[in-house]
Amino acid sequence: MIRLKALAPLAHAEDPSHAVSLLGGKGDNAEILGREITFQVIAGSLVFLLVIGILLAIVVRQRRLPAGGEPPPEDERGHGWIWAGGIAMPLVVISVVAAFAAVSIHQLAHGDGGKPLTVDVTSQRWFWQATYAGDNDVTTANEIVLPVGRPVLLRLETRDVIHSFWVPELAQKVDMVPGRRNSLRLSANEPGTYLGRCMEFCGIQHANMRFEVRVLPPATFDRWLRHAEGPAVPPATPAAHRGEQVFLGSTCSACHAIEGTPARGSVGPDLTHLAAREMIAAGTVPNTRANLAGWVSDPHGIKPGVLMPEGELSGEQLRALLDYLEGLR
Repeated sequence: MIRLKALAPLAHAEDPSHAVSLLGGKGDNAEILGREITFQVIAGSLVFLLVIGILLAIVVRQRRLPAGGEPPPEDERGHGWIWAGGIAMPLVVISVVAAFAAVSIHQLAHGDGGKPLTVDVTSQRWFWQATYAGDNDVTTANEIVLPVGRPVLLRLETRDVIHSFWVPELAQKVDMVPGRRNSLRLSANEPGTYLGRCMEFCGIQHANMRFEVRVLPPATFDRWLRHAEGPAVPPATPAAHRGEQVFLGSTCSACHAIEGTPARGSVGPDLTHLAAREMIAAGTVPNTRANLAGWVSDPHGIKPGVLMPEGELSGEQLRALLDYLEGLR
C-alpha cells in the first residue's frame, strides 16, 4: 500500500494581485450592489459630517456665554435647527435611501428580460456540482462556465445542510436551504475567472468549499459546451488503460461518474473532464500529479473531515490510475 501527502501548500492558490472588490463588479448584479453600497456610504458620511458640524456649533456657542451670568433668552432659531436636523433631515435621508434600495432590489430580482441559460447548482459537504439544463448533458464539479453578456439563471439546491452561494464580483449571496430551491439571475460583463465560495458555516471544511466561475466569450463558450457534452477521452496508453481498470474495479466508480464508462456514481464530483480543472478538492490544492496522488491516497491529510475514503491502492495501481485521470481532458 502507498500513502502520499500532497506536496503543494494546502492554502488555495489565489492571486494576491487579484483583489476582490465589492465596488468594482464584473456583472450586472455586482454593479447594482456596488452603486448601492457607494450611495449609502456617501449618504451616511454626509449625515455624519452634518451632525458633527451641529455639535461643534453648539459647543462653540456655549463657550461664548459669560461664566456665571444669566442664561440668554431662548433662541427661536434653535427650535428650527431641532426640527430641521432632528426630524426633517432624517426623514428625507431615510426616504431617499429607501427609494434607492427599492430600485436596486427590483433590478436584482428581475434582471435582463432575455431568455437565460439555465444551470442547476447543487452544493453538499464539501463540493459543488453544476448541471446545464436543456438538451446539453453536461455536468461539472467546482466550476461553472458562463458566456459573456448572456443572462444566466442559476437554480440553487443543497443535498445536506445550509450552504450559501456567493461570487462577489458577479452577484449577491444566496442561501441554499435543504428542501427548497432558490434562484439567482446574473449576467457577466467581462471574460475572466472569478472566485466563488460558501458563505454559510457548513462544517469542518467550510473554508475549503470553493469554486470558480469561468466567463468566456460566446464563441469560446459554445466550443467548451460542445466539448463538455462529449464522453471522456479513452485511455491513450497501456498504463492509462490499466488505470481505467483500476478505477472501474475499485470503490472510485461507486462514488464518481465518468461519461463514456460504466462509472455512474453520484456521491462525489463528476470526473469526466477532471484534468482540465485547475484545482481539485473544491479549490483546496492545484491540480498537479503529486496533489492528485495525495488526494486519492490520503484525502484526510489534505482536507480533514472530508467524506471521501482513503484509496487502498498499491504503488503500481496508483501510478496507473494517475495516468488515466491525467488524460481526462
